[in-house]
Amino acid sequence: MQAAVVSAHQASITAAKLIPIAGQEVAAAEEALRLTQQNLRTGTGLTIDVLQAQSSAEKARLRRATALVRYNQSQINLLAALGLMDQSNIEDKPTAVLGAQAEPSGSTWK
Repeated sequence: MQAAVVSAHQASITAAKLIPIAGQEVAAAEEALRLTQQNLRTGTGLTIDVLQAQSSAEKARLRRATALVRYNQSQINLLAALGLMDQSNIEDKPTAVLGAQAEPSGSTWK
């Protein structure tokens, strides 16, 4: 049991560290999109550049959402490893899971 707790804790720490990185990636992709849209408006850019920037921004948002999901799943796994969550907790008290912290403190998630 102790090994499972340590493993779940380490996975949670790793997942938490990925969230701000994914947030920075979103910010960079959105700024690139803004610049390509501005270039298109001024006549110095191409529509294909805007489309590629939009695609990059959407992929970055998806990676950020995936990082958040992985963090939340790691928190659930940690609670289960600690014996604080089992099937009866989930069925009887759904707010126990929903009330858990959705993102780590200090996250740059918007």
